[in-house]
Amino acid sequence: MRPGSLTPIAGKNPAAGEEFHRRLQLALLLRVIMVTFLLGTTVFIHFTRTPSLTTAPLIALYLLSGLSYLITLLSALALRWLNRFIAFAFVQIVWEVIFVSSLIYITGGIHSIFSFLYLLAIIIGGTLQYRRGAFLAATAGTLLYGLVIAGLEKGLLPYLIHVDKIGNWSEVMYNLSINLAAMFGTAVLASYLTEKLRTTGNELVETRRRRDTLLALNDNIVRSLSSGVVTLDLDGRITSLNRAASELTGIKEAEARGREFSRLFPELDQALKTPPEPMRGPANRFEINWTDPGGRTLNLEFRSAPLLGGEGELLGALVIFNDVTELRKMEDRLRKSDRLAAVGQLAAGMAHEIRNPLASISGSIQVLERELNLDDTAGKLMRIVLRETGRLDALITDFLLFARPAPRNLERFNLEKLLRELAEIYRHRPEVKDKIELVLELENGLDMKTDPQLLRQILYNLLNNAVQAMPDRGRLTIRAAMLKSSERRKTIEIQVEDTGPGVPDEIKDRIFDPFFTTRGGGTGLGLSVVYRIVEAMEGAVNIENGKNGGARFVISIPAWPLEEQKPEPDRTEGPAAEMKAERGVSGEQDPGG
Repeated sequence: MRPGSLTPIAGKNPAAGEEFHRRLQLALLLRVIMVTFLLGTTVFIHFTRTPSLTTAPLIALYLLSGLSYLITLLSALALRWLNRFIAFAFVQIVWEVIFVSSLIYITGGIHSIFSFLYLLAIIIGGTLQYRRGAFLAATAGTLLYGLVIAGLEKGLLPYLIHVDKIGNWSEVMYNLSINLAAMFGTAVLASYLTEKLRTTGNELVETRRRRDTLLALNDNIVRSLSSGVVTLDLDGRITSLNRAASELTGIKEAEARGREFSRLFPELDQALKTPPEPMRGPANRFEINWTDPGGRTLNLEFRSAPLLGGEGELLGALVIFNDVTELRKMEDRLRKSDRLAAVGQLAAGMAHEIRNPLASISGSIQVLERELNLDDTAGKLMRIVLRETGRLDALITDFLLFARPAPRNLERFNLEKLLRELAEIYRHRPEVKDKIELVLELENGLDMKTDPQLLRQILYNLLNNAVQAMPDRGRLTIRAAMLKSSERRKTIEIQVEDTGPGVPDEIKDRIFDPFFTTRGGGTGLGLSVVYRIVEAMEGAVNIENGKNGGARFVISIPAWPLEEQKPEPDRTEGPAAEMKAERGVSGEQDPGG
């Protein structure tokens, strides 16, 4: 069928046009079956009475059948190309009536047994054009039947078979009246049934359209949800999942369908077995740590509920899950901030109370050391006292920096230059020189506006921590790149990565807590100070596992104060992890490493 051929019928309802096209095809098929059956039975009956198959009635029947086959063939071909199907349908109805009238004429007029075929033509007319088609067939059938009978009885048409004329016009009129009543009665019944069928069909089409619209809306809503949505059957196998679930799990819907849900999330196997079961009890909630196909560990929150049918029967389970990793990190940062604030207040008060007498003690010892003539033992003890008072003073300085980071002195500077200077200084330290391989992976043009002294303090603490984690030999990598976190806010990401033993997962949540240390002789304030300064800079600091073992500290700091940032074309082309390989990063290995 040629595209667009149903436009006169289906301009507003393509489904109705397709249905009308099928009815026309069915009418043509029924005509072929009817003509073939009549021709075959008539020839068989006639042959049982006389061996000749070339009598005048049979020749006329052959011609009529052949003409009907030809018209049907032409109609089937025209059906593929015509646009005006309504007129085409009326032509088919008229031909049905002409065929039946011709068949009645061939088989004896009023004596023919085929007058009942008018009723079939009327039903076909009603099927094609409802009330109009039924009454058109009835009216045309009545007129043609009357003309055939009148022509035969008046001698205007010759009989093709030998029958006796009735001669009694009252009997002829009675026959015509009976057929007239039968035809129009059938037309009334056919029009009622077909109109009822059309109304029911339109309602069914509209119901299906609304159902399809509702299903499409429901499907779009589910697929547009940012939460993962999975439906399970009674055996716990996946029957569907939305786009968010597919993206989170890395499995396409076609691949996931039919798989056991517990195999996709093995951590849920026990949770799904403990009451209340998701397929039986009310909605329940649980959370797991899950490793995705890319190796990331995510915090997933699951909620499950029974999936019920229209009559309340249990069909399976509905599972909704969300990635709450960032939310949990935010909660951890808030808890740490609360702890740090409390400890900070205590530290500030204690530091002020201790620092003044400590300064007096240190000064007095220095005066005594100069004034008194001490032997070696006493001098050694004096130097120990001075060294320890210096260490206490440094500890108190860290206390104060942790409790109340110094007010920021904002300056515009080039981060790449600052990091290179810092690396140049650091590589000459005894614990670094000839032991630590120092590598810089820096993006060009990293201009920022913040406090450079506070930033140096952050980097000194992180570098010291990294060097202490590699007492023998190792590799220390410093990376920096510009990120774009929003339309108006640009962020610089700095990474400090070592190849030491790393940080166990069980203590990662406590690594920034004040006084927490895994190293003998440490104060436990170095990383706490880093956390507090970064927080004061409106940034964030996280710890990750390094590529080759060890730990990686990732610091994100606004490149400019928010009130000074303006939309600019983003010069970056990829994430920080690709800054050396794909974005023209200035990467070098420090020759002193």
